[in-house]
Amino acid sequence: MTAKQHTESGNSPPALYLNASQVAELVGVDATTVYRWSSTYPDLPALRIGGIVRFHRAKLLAWLESHEQGRRRRPAHITSGGHAA
Repeated sequence: MTAKQHTESGNSPPALYLNASQVAELVGVDATTVYRWSSTYPDLPALRIGGIVRFHRAKLLAWLESHEQGRRRRPAHITSGGHAA
């Protein structure tokens, strides 16, 4: 099925890039919070052109998953003396 057929049938594929309001709706916060996150977290995958901010859907979802509470983190490298490197 082509993209045009998806659109005509009402089954359009998800947008590649999301605006702050779409991200806010996705995660259940206000758009202002999304803008704050984009300026607070340098690793948040955001595309900024002029005054426009967009978020790549797949990269954003991966970023959110990596920031979930309780996710196992890689242990620090332990030296032979038992200290973290």
